[in-house]
Amino acid sequence: MCVQAAADAFLDAMASHDASAVPLAAGATQHINQRPIANPAANLQHPNGISAITGRETVIEGDRAVALYDIVVPGGVYHAATRFHIVGALITDIDAVCSGAELCGS
Repeated sequence: MCVQAAADAFLDAMASHDASAVPLAAGATQHINQRPIANPAANLQHPNGISAITGRETVIEGDRAVALYDIVVPGGVYHAATRFHIVGALITDIDAVCSGAELCGS
């Protein structure tokens, strides 16, 4: 799986709440607005109201991807960005920022 496909799988899972296709490495780390997330796969599957990820723009450089996108929830749209580090086709590190205090804990 290429870097773009790994990042896309993660973003797709944010809306589908199905982490089964996300290539997460054992021990993968995740932070949202600098808060550590204990279990990235469980966090993706949590019913948090996200219905879609739109406006995706992804930049790839080597084994890293940075995605800018909008998170659609029933109450509105939040802007977000996520940096992914992919090693051997597996996501090892996820660092996200987003603008929604209710959704992102900012």
